[in-house]
Amino acid sequence: MKPEFLMLAHTFKNERIAGWWLSEKLDGSRAFWDGGISRGIPAAEVPYSNTVKDGRLLQPPLATGLWSRAGKVIDAPDWWLDKLPKGLLLDGELWLGYGRFQELRSFDNWEKIQYKVFDSPVVTTMFWPRTIKIRNEYEFFITNKAISWALDHGVKELPDWSFELRYLFLKNFYPNTVKQVRLPLNNDDALKRMEEELDQIVGAGGEGIMLRWGSSHWFPERSHYLLKHKPINTMDGVVVGYTSGKEGKTGQLLGKIGALILKLDNGKRLELSGLTHEQREIRLQNIEDFAVLNPGKELPSVYSHHLFQKGIVVEFKYRELSDDDIPKEARFWRIKE
Repeated sequence: MKPEFLMLAHTFKNERIAGWWLSEKLDGSRAFWDGGISRGIPAAEVPYSNTVKDGRLLQPPLATGLWSRAGKVIDAPDWWLDKLPKGLLLDGELWLGYGRFQELRSFDNWEKIQYKVFDSPVVTTMFWPRTIKIRNEYEFFITNKAISWALDHGVKELPDWSFELRYLFLKNFYPNTVKQVRLPLNNDDALKRMEEELDQIVGAGGEGIMLRWGSSHWFPERSHYLLKHKPINTMDGVVVGYTSGKEGKTGQLLGKIGALILKLDNGKRLELSGLTHEQREIRLQNIEDFAVLNPGKELPSVYSHHLFQKGIVVEFKYRELSDDDIPKEARFWRIKE
């Protein structure tokens, strides 16, 4: 399996889930807490930090102990970090509430942001030396010093418990541990209960559910022991370019962005539409002139859109995959981290 910074989920495809654990899939931003052992240390000195793009920053970042799913520093305020347990590794989600994902991305409302925890990685597994590729765009490294560095800086090493044992520990230790529901041992009953829970969560404004095999162990890869299930299909893609809008019947797209060109995790290219009129604005006269004269063509490679800069990740909705694994009827949904 491809090494990751954190454990990631596959999509549920009618696997047997009898006896698995179910929880709500929170519409938030993934975050790993290293127990605060790196707080105040330059990120470049932390042997598990992703500093690949930090050179473009005016001020090199200081670690806060809180890291994104790509190993980047999350700049949380000290008073908020002080509430988290010292020395204990936690894997969870920053969450602001239903329908507030885009607001969460600004990270300026820490008074209301909650850290909802669902797991606690083992030191030797979390800081296992590895090369991590971020959406096939670039890579960074967790060095062979990371395990000893973490232990020397005071991280607590818990036993390598199964998920269900770690859950029982966490729910009695950390108040914001995500609630887990054990599914029936009969698979038909488990599937029925899963759909009931999904309907209830979506009806309340939630995004979907997560499924976890109780005997599994946390490991930094995309795992078949962790599944996500949502009533709609979504996927991420990296913005690598843009096409110019075609004239059409009304001419409203002429001189504007026609579609975002995405690179998907499977290496496929997708031209993604579904943008608003305002999101399609180009705001550079020479590029706008090019778009007018070249409808439907790819815009010059030097251009990067003011909202959808090259290299950012966007999430889109789609109906199903084609035989060539291309999303059908894909429409832009939101910008991700």
